[in-house]
Amino acid sequence: MSAKRRATIELAFVTVPLGHLFETVVGGDETDRHKPDPEPLLLAAERLRAKPGVCAYVGDSPFDIRAAKSAGMHAVAVTWGGIHTRERLVPEEPDAIVDTADELFGVL
Repeated sequence: MSAKRRATIELAFVTVPLGHLFETVVGGDETDRHKPDPEPLLLAAERLRAKPGVCAYVGDSPFDIRAAKSAGMHAVAVTWGGIHTRERLVPEEPDAIVDTADELFGVL
């Protein structure tokens, strides 16, 4: 799930061929409501045929954490996005905050 438009995501996958690693992709233009509303995350879970309670959403912004929590998903904050500091993410009370991909792997 990205706030970016679906066409932008697909263009990125042409440039950096990682699309095959994803079972589903939801672009920000595919739902009427956007993060922090849970609608886009719930659409991703529906496409995966997964219950939200067994999903984890990983994000680097307070909006991501709010959306995950509203969707009933495990909320994981990452600090490497460079936009929001750890101090800005902590008050959102994510289930986990990680600083590296190795740490992320450990909490998933």
